[in-house]
Amino acid sequence: MREPQLATARTDEPLPVMLWRARPDLSCEYLSPQWLEFTGYTQAQAQALGEGWSRGMHPEDLARWLDTCLRAFDAREPFEIEYRLRRRDGEYRWMLDRAQPRFSADGAFLGFVGACIDIHERRLAEQETARALERERRLRLAQERILSGLLDLSRPLLNGVRVLIMDPDPAERETMSRMLAVAGAHTRAAANADEALQAVVAFHPDVLLSEVGARSGEGYGLIRSVRALPAERGGGLRAAALTVPAQAAEGMRAVAAGYDAQLAKPVEPVALLATVARLAQPAGV
Repeated sequence: MREPQLATARTDEPLPVMLWRARPDLSCEYLSPQWLEFTGYTQAQAQALGEGWSRGMHPEDLARWLDTCLRAFDAREPFEIEYRLRRRDGEYRWMLDRAQPRFSADGAFLGFVGACIDIHERRLAEQETARALERERRLRLAQERILSGLLDLSRPLLNGVRVLIMDPDPAERETMSRMLAVAGAHTRAAANADEALQAVVAFHPDVLLSEVGARSGEGYGLIRSVRALPAERGGGLRAAALTVPAQAAEGMRAVAAGYDAQLAKPVEPVALLATVARLAQPAGV
């Protein structure tokens, strides 16, 4: 009698496939040489008391496996389940077991035929991915709590503080402006040093955030021009340089040129708010 054709295994699942066949009462009828080789049982041992295909299963998976099989046998429907099976060396390996019901030519139920495939490495990789995602979720939750607390603290500190942002990247300007606005600050953006210098005189910012690396040192010319202004026109403005990670030495150069602090791009919200809050305080505080 021709057996029903099983679904084809995915190409990332190692072969050989271990075949089994069960009678209508769930007792074991046949186990392939690959199954016997994997488990280390003989055919006689495996079929003792008719329980061969459940031999070697991890105790923690047995009840779930039995429930799945009973439901499938009663409904005469295909099933698929993952469980751990003990290899001949004692190691439990994750298996993917797919099975289909068997019927005679006249429609009588004959039991099930199934195939087990070792998916241990794939299962471990999935578990590690899940753990990594959970670590990331917890870290993000912690960051959100820290940011929320910092926002609460920043609102009294930044409420009404004027911040000028000079950056040639409009997306960067928009991101920083939004975050500072949430914390209560008033912002103005400039795309280049000329616009920024005009805003220093007209806007009277308390803090300047200026990109220093992307436009041929334009940020350095800006800070020199600011420091040359009289104090009442913005010469004493507190300023932070925005640098890129690829230019690690740029931070020291920026401070030497007249900036009071340095922020690495892309700027993290926590670092942005903390730096602006610190620079917005009177010198010496």
